[in-house]
Amino acid sequence: SDRATAEDRQLGLIAWWSEIFEVPCMAADVVTPEHATSLARAGADFVCANLRGLGGADAIARVRLFQEAIAMTQGAA
Repeated sequence: SDRATAEDRQLGLIAWWSEIFEVPCMAADVVTPEHATSLARAGADFVCANLRGLGGADAIARVRLFQEAIAMTQGAA
């Protein structure tokens, strides 16, 4: 039937997709660069800095600190 054929195609597509793609791991609401380093070493693909209460130059400075901390982790790998 058409329904069975559609279900077979869907099953094949999902099987292929799950073999090819990996869902990234994201750590959110991270407050310190040290914690960002630990999370990156543990396998986080993305680390989202908590910028609450910061604006402008302070927010940019925190993001740079996180970038530096994570870059050191990647260089050590």
